[in-house]
Amino acid sequence: VDDAAVPERIVTLDAHDALPAGARILERNEREVVANVDALMLERMLRTGIVPHVTRSRIGFVDEDPVLRARLQRDDARPQATATGFRVDESYKDATLVEGILRAYAKKFPDIARVVPIGETTLGRPMLALEIGSHRGGDVDSVLLDGAHHGGELMSIELVVDAVQQLIEGYHRDPLMTALVDGLDIWCVPLVNVDGNMRFVHETLASTRKNVDGVDGVDLYRNYPSDWGGNGEVGSKSNPFHYKYRGPEPASEPEIKAMMKLASDERFTSSIDYHTNSTAILVPYTDPQMTSPDPNEAWAIARAMSDASGVQVNGRRYSVQRNLYPVDGVYQDWLRDRFGTVALLVEGPQHNPLPYATMRAKNVDGTRPTWRTLLQRTLRGPGFVVHVRDADGKPIEAEVVVDEQKLKM
Repeated sequence: VDDAAVPERIVTLDAHDALPAGARILERNEREVVANVDALMLERMLRTGIVPHVTRSRIGFVDEDPVLRARLQRDDARPQATATGFRVDESYKDATLVEGILRAYAKKFPDIARVVPIGETTLGRPMLALEIGSHRGGDVDSVLLDGAHHGGELMSIELVVDAVQQLIEGYHRDPLMTALVDGLDIWCVPLVNVDGNMRFVHETLASTRKNVDGVDGVDLYRNYPSDWGGNGEVGSKSNPFHYKYRGPEPASEPEIKAMMKLASDERFTSSIDYHTNSTAILVPYTDPQMTSPDPNEAWAIARAMSDASGVQVNGRRYSVQRNLYPVDGVYQDWLRDRFGTVALLVEGPQHNPLPYATMRAKNVDGTRPTWRTLLQRTLRGPGFVVHVRDADGKPIEAEVVVDEQKLKM
């Protein structure tokens, strides 16, 4: 989703003041009315003698979504408890609400879940993962589900949080969830771009991609050291002011270093990186400068994910393709190139649709089969797992070559 200029203003008026035609009321009580107006409407108000108590030129998502606004007014970031766990569908989420959910699950289900700090952001906020598994570690495959490399793509957070809830609350209740938790080490990072998320939610809709404001910000999904900048100004941008700015050098951002370290530690067998708004599953290598292995098993797995998901809320099915447009420096290409991970990018059908209460369920329910299918395929195959150890039984790094698969040169 591209960043866009936001010319609107948020104004607070007396309840009896007349609003200009086209103004959109965000909130009203007996004393005041809060409305969204453009610059021309504001000028008309001032010329007729109506002076707002407060005028803000920057609008955060919280100003657009009354459900999130009401949720954030509660002092307690912890989710509401239920008979089986917690509500995760109260509202869209900022970083504080995401952390509250992860810590709540880890505290209530310590045998299968734990919060793992994986790094700090550019502005010093914590980056958190939730590790799910009945064994946590050992000779099992590790899988990664992550969201919101672009902090303004709030629905991508919902898709990962849904997986957290389904896996943990389904343990010992649902045979498939039990098998997945027992048989895999599942890492969930619902929010990669913590700083960008807080800025989008609380400060301005004009930033959906970068981690911080203006020239200092980087599009995190173009900062990985996989053919970084290899497509020139087509795949990413060298202009620091552009919303697709790739950064001053590969892996310059602490958020990217954190995700790379997590992958280096865990050697993920498979992964999904969730984004929004294109109804597509992208198969590495998405970068047109990179040569994919032949045969590429990721295509068959992605097609199975699409088939299982069916028709989405927008009337479309998930298309399986290499990319949406030329791009470089992305996570799924780096994971595939560095570790052979079946690293897929899932672009959900919609971008932060409202009203939340109805649209969240339609997006989440339709996309849930993507992670369920990938985890089942990772656990049950077809496939094989190789563990290479030294004389003392300690794991060592090794290259495994499959004769039937031609890798890139």
